[in-house]
Amino acid sequence: MNQQGRFLLFIAISLLIIILWSAFFAPPPPKAKPPPPKIATRSTPAPKRPAPSPAPAPAPVAPAPRAAPEAAPPVTTQVVDTRNWTATFTSRGAGIERFVLKGKKDRRHIGKVAEGVNLAHPAKDQPVPLSTTIGPADQGFGATTRYRVGKFDPKAGILTYERTQNGLTVTKTFTWKDGSYALGLQVAVRSVTGAAATVPVKVEYSAWEAHPKTGGLFAFATRAEIHQAACYLAGSRSMDTRDYGKVEAPKTFTSAPAFAAIDEKYFLAAIAPQGGLASAPGATCTLASPKPNELVASYSRALEVPAGGSGSAQFDLFLGPKATGLLHAWGHGSDVSVYNGSIAKVGKLLIPILRAFHHVANNWGVAIILLTVLVKVITLPLSHRQMKSMDQMKAIAPKLEAIKKKYEGNTQRINEETMKLYKEHNINPIGCAVPMLVQMPIWWALYETLGASYELYNEPFIHGWINDLTVMDPYYVLPILMTVTMFGTQLLTPQATPQQGQMKAMTYGMPIFFGFLMMALPAGLVLYIFTSNVLSILQSLWYRRRYPSPAPAPAPLK
Repeated sequence: MNQQGRFLLFIAISLLIIILWSAFFAPPPPKAKPPPPKIATRSTPAPKRPAPSPAPAPAPVAPAPRAAPEAAPPVTTQVVDTRNWTATFTSRGAGIERFVLKGKKDRRHIGKVAEGVNLAHPAKDQPVPLSTTIGPADQGFGATTRYRVGKFDPKAGILTYERTQNGLTVTKTFTWKDGSYALGLQVAVRSVTGAAATVPVKVEYSAWEAHPKTGGLFAFATRAEIHQAACYLAGSRSMDTRDYGKVEAPKTFTSAPAFAAIDEKYFLAAIAPQGGLASAPGATCTLASPKPNELVASYSRALEVPAGGSGSAQFDLFLGPKATGLLHAWGHGSDVSVYNGSIAKVGKLLIPILRAFHHVANNWGVAIILLTVLVKVITLPLSHRQMKSMDQMKAIAPKLEAIKKKYEGNTQRINEETMKLYKEHNINPIGCAVPMLVQMPIWWALYETLGASYELYNEPFIHGWINDLTVMDPYYVLPILMTVTMFGTQLLTPQATPQQGQMKAMTYGMPIFFGFLMMALPAGLVLYIFTSNVLSILQSLWYRRRYPSPAPAPAPLK
């Protein structure tokens, strides 16, 4: 196998490793601090007097005002309909049961039916998303506590839930604006016993997928609704994640958590402290996966409740598509969910270029083709040098064979003479692989971009054939064309030495293996590689016509 064939094998294996990358194990989270002990009041009875008949006892000392605990109210639902989404809120946990996006692109294809993306899909035994735990779960307000509805005004964009128990009155207030994917959540806690307390407030977002990924060999190419739970630590380069499909111990992050989220590849449900970390003392972010098809991301902070007074914890919520403009507007560093990881950050360069080409062509597939042309033009000098180096290698092939025969068995001497020959003819063997080395980061970045960028999600190339560039070609046309063009590049690549038998089969079998791998990858990526192959073939044909291959040099070695 020549250098190019071995390098293609390396690229294929690298892509497979990226797809199958797994999350890290983590220790269990620290236990929550117990609440301060309650101070109870007692009435003092009057002393007994030695009298023939008992005198009436004086009235007991009145205890501190204390509201009577409410009976658990019935579960009710409240529906809110805006331009961007329709949500079903529930008084069980004071959270959301459904949150369906209404945008033209915000649809998933379930078989032949296109359904609006639902960002709230908990299991039956899970707390609903945006439910809260206030204080220890066994003493305070748990995630399934039932609330009564206070104020509900859909036009004004406000919904309030209230509940009093265990000496605390809790009020949860959701606010929103029509046409926005951002919501506000205020959790107000009032002490009705007169005792000051530090109360932990945790807001969690649970997610559940009814069916694990299916599809046999191509299971990694199918799209489950939930993708991963994530914590973003302010100042870090990427999110800490918990992938869907695994059961691991919960992991808590205490170092500057900016937000907690459920990441659904092209959509995000995130919780962050309003006003940033400065307004969230004792903030933590926890990731949990109690079952293979369940994920939970939660954000916690401490709330100081003064004696006889109240305190409030305010949160920013985002439930919507991962469009870079929307994420920048929401803030909290949430655009890291699109460019998560070092290689993916190259996508920060690709997306503006693709967006500019899309502005011209009004088609994201054509934009990918134009990006390929741009990269090919930039790397044209390197490609030209590569072809020249291969021709030089072919020309000195007889001398290389003579060196191997003359110094057979002496590997060190063969290497020395080979390098001397390269130096005499001004040949850099590494230069043959430089164009491919330049392409690899772009391939990886484009793969990551197609897997997370909302701009490319549900965008067609040719209607009726490729209706979504972020999923595999349903008819395998592009992988087949890519395999054929890869054969073409192999045929036009000069071989330093004639290949025989198994080596030749490996070299020309590589396009088949690579094409088979590409069958399950996003069509946008395969379109990029296919276009690059076509341009390489055209460049090779032009080069052969402009610079005919030189005759092999004789090898007069004695």
